[in-house]
Amino acid sequence: MACTLLVTCARGGGLASPSVASTSSTRRSSAMASSHRRAACASVTSSKDSTAVPSSSSSSPSRRDRRFRAPSRRGRALVVVASTREDPDGSKRAPDPSARGTVDAADDDAFREWLLKSEMPKTGKRALRALSSLPLAISEFLVIAGFSALGTVIEQNKGTQWYVTNYPVDDPALGFIDYPLILNLGLDHIYTEWYFLGLLGALAASLTACTFTRQLPVWKVAADWKFLDRPRTLLKMDEAETLPRARSEDLADALARRGYQVFVKGKALYAFKGLVGRLAPIGVHAGLLLTLGGAAYSGLGGLGGSIMAPEGTSFVIGDGLRRGGSVFAPRPAAAKDSVVVNDFTIEYLPNGQVSQFFSDLSVVDAKDGSEKQRKTISVNVPLRQGGVTMYQTDWEIASVRLRVLNEDDGGATAGAEDAALPGAGAA
Repeated sequence: MACTLLVTCARGGGLASPSVASTSSTRRSSAMASSHRRAACASVTSSKDSTAVPSSSSSSPSRRDRRFRAPSRRGRALVVVASTREDPDGSKRAPDPSARGTVDAADDDAFREWLLKSEMPKTGKRALRALSSLPLAISEFLVIAGFSALGTVIEQNKGTQWYVTNYPVDDPALGFIDYPLILNLGLDHIYTEWYFLGLLGALAASLTACTFTRQLPVWKVAADWKFLDRPRTLLKMDEAETLPRARSEDLADALARRGYQVFVKGKALYAFKGLVGRLAPIGVHAGLLLTLGGAAYSGLGGLGGSIMAPEGTSFVIGDGLRRGGSVFAPRPAAAKDSVVVNDFTIEYLPNGQVSQFFSDLSVVDAKDGSEKQRKTISVNVPLRQGGVTMYQTDWEIASVRLRVLNEDDGGATAGAEDAALPGAGAA
């Protein structure tokens, strides 16, 4: 893009503010030339002499007053004029600033039109192509899988003291995972952290861009019925064959027997196979988007946590709910109610392995202390109350019963006492 400068050499004093004129017959000018014009205006300087500047209406302009025009890339040229004007009394003054307002407005309109109608759409298309690339989507998948694996290795939504006990600084897991790293990076609730949800959003954007820029156009092309009835057009195809005494009905039957979908229009025939396969990537993308949407909703719109409750104790439901990375989840209606662990039992297999464990729970109303619900839960058999779902996930030995025997009395029991183990119970 080129811009022509007409610099009028002044023989005294500095040059005044430049005025702008366009050599084009219209008031539009190239946007890129407009930016060069602004740069050129700043480069205008004056000479060392002190003679007055010739006016622009002089009948014989000097050699330095000639206008050198360089056409722009769009066939236009801008002429930048920097001069002063001499009044009848011999004084010099700058041109009226309003004289350049019209041209500046035209330049700004041209730049705005170029930016909105040309540059921004091109930038958007380039961004969509980059966003819909397969390597980017695979990279996002791998990073999400890595964080998910890390969230599987590190127990989620435990208390701070639990991580301090199980991930000490002097004995980190895998050589580098300790409780400061877990708590500082939010690895104790990784699925609701901003970076994990951001990765889900980036993957969803890539899948959406790929669906609309690649898969849907392929589907539209494949679903378009193209009846070619000109022999010359058919013979120009990559594979063409001439069959003597052939009929379209016979070809239709032969193709239909081979699994083709056949359509006949007059003497023209169109057949295709595998069109449903074109829909498979779109269906996969839709399923992944639904899965990502559910994961995001669960992270942003849900509360979760865990509590170790020994048999015979109770806890408030709200104490076990952690907001984590969620900012939209309201407190459930049953958050103030309490849960009583009435009983805990374990079923064993004949070989001594644990078969199943059960917890007899009661939900007690926080207002009047009445029992709202009582249910025995087990693995994958939860209790639901007031928007809260309680699962049984683990169990530990809560206490040890000590029995004192009296040897003088023939080994009779002299007393018994339960010694509770700190931090133990059923979860």
